[in-house]
Amino acid sequence: MKKVLVTGANGFLGSNLVRILLHRGFQVKAFLLKGVPYHTIASLPIGFFYGDLLQPRSIQRAVAGCDYVVHLAAKPSVWPTRSDEVRKVNIEGTRHVVQACLRAGIERLIHISSAASFPFGTKEHPGVEAIDRAPVVYDMDYIYSKWKSQQLVLQAVVEAKLPALVINPTYMLGPYGRPSGSNQMILRAYQGSLPAFTGGGKNFVHVTDVAVAIANALTKGRIGQCYIAGNENLSYRELFGKIARLLQAPPPRFLAPDWLMKGFGWCSSQLAQVLPIRPALNYSTARIACDGQYYSAARAVAELNMPQTPVDQAIVDAFQWFTDIGAVKLKKHEQLIWKSSADHRLQHGYRQATSAGIRQEGRAFGNQRQKP
Repeated sequence: MKKVLVTGANGFLGSNLVRILLHRGFQVKAFLLKGVPYHTIASLPIGFFYGDLLQPRSIQRAVAGCDYVVHLAAKPSVWPTRSDEVRKVNIEGTRHVVQACLRAGIERLIHISSAASFPFGTKEHPGVEAIDRAPVVYDMDYIYSKWKSQQLVLQAVVEAKLPALVINPTYMLGPYGRPSGSNQMILRAYQGSLPAFTGGGKNFVHVTDVAVAIANALTKGRIGQCYIAGNENLSYRELFGKIARLLQAPPPRFLAPDWLMKGFGWCSSQLAQVLPIRPALNYSTARIACDGQYYSAARAVAELNMPQTPVDQAIVDAFQWFTDIGAVKLKKHEQLIWKSSADHRLQHGYRQATSAGIRQEGRAFGNQRQKP
């Protein structure tokens, strides 16, 4: 039985990936930072290794005996926008993973970067895996560090013959996430706490499609290549229209002009410099919200056999997860919300699960959370 080490296995993407790997018969070892919650994977039949990416011996011990490594762990903080800790964890941590993989002679390293490591495009001409072009980093160390760590991996492929490739997810939606994570906009739209939307947009993807692409990349794909893992390019107006239709909630009504969003973000950033507050929107994230960040996943679909589950289903699965863990209370129309997804099968052997399977896990997790 092949063994896979997954760093950051307790995160949103990791929680989905671990389940797919188990279904495929892999032995999984989760590399976790001590003290970090791991409720979404606690009941799974996997091994747990507690360590720190900034301690090379720690990651070396974790990699020993493994056939594959999937490096998911990162520090995703966007405030402050400049952060020594973000750069250390994301860049130096990746360097330590690369060194450990070379030392252990693993079969393959799958490094998880971000689609933001590439310049974005328009809907007509979406961004692709242009490794020779620097991305727009918005003066944000998180984006810079993801791009820089990707460069480290690709450099090791060329110079040290590291058997590695890179997966670059776009904006993920789906189950097993935190209410404060990437699915937050779904909850806020349902609750009616988003009065306006911006003129920007993103490429959105079901998180399990990304997890399937990663699992497939253990044996598929080309060494030294990057693969954007995405699906639908949607403006925020289009996304919130989907959420409104699926969850029977009124969509945001007003289009916020770019100058207003950026001005608010700038003022929030300045205020946070002098007061002990974390701005809900800083200048960098405001700039991001105003841009249309569109990408193509054609390479991942062709070479990694990445599925393309409709974003509608990602919204439904994310919201069902949150209702079952008690993060949101359904309105009176709850029976109508889930009819369209009751028989949905996630592709490529994801536990051959229905949405009912996700609901069952969500309820179990919700009950666990409520225990004293």
